[in-house]
Amino acid sequence: MPCALMLSIAEPALLLIVVEPSLLYVTYDGAEIVPVVGS
Repeated sequence: MPCALMLSIAEPALLLIVVEPSLLYVTYDGAEIVPVVGS
């Protein structure tokens, strides 16, 4: 598998891993009555 192809797959996945928890935190920070998923 070419390196560029691996990067094009890994980079969006890494971005999701980094961005999604912070988005969830922001979402649930504003809605205190909603239980955090996974807790």
